[in-house]
Amino acid sequence: MYNHQIGYVRPARVSEWVTIIASIIYYDDDTMVTEYVMTNENKTELKNVLWSTMKYVSVLNGKRMTHQEDIAHFLKIATVEGVDYPNVSFNERIKQIKTALAEGRY
Repeated sequence: MYNHQIGYVRPARVSEWVTIIASIIYYDDDTMVTEYVMTNENKTELKNVLWSTMKYVSVLNGKRMTHQEDIAHFLKIATVEGVDYPNVSFNERIKQIKTALAEGRY
């Protein structure tokens, strides 16, 4: 793990069922960003958003290194489309998710 950014939008109530959606939204040679979205059970109300940034490091020396070919291939096919991570702020992304939930597109 490298860092986390979390936005609490609405609280989850005691015993409330929630839905958690995890998506890889960005990667490059040595980095991967995963977005976690928590909503109510019906995906109509946003609870929180978490971005976790991970750096690929060598277990031998602890230094950053580029993704191995098979990992890079996996990231290429697993990364979701439609999130312009390098050009969207965290708060703007929260607004995008809220809009998508309201329109039933998430």
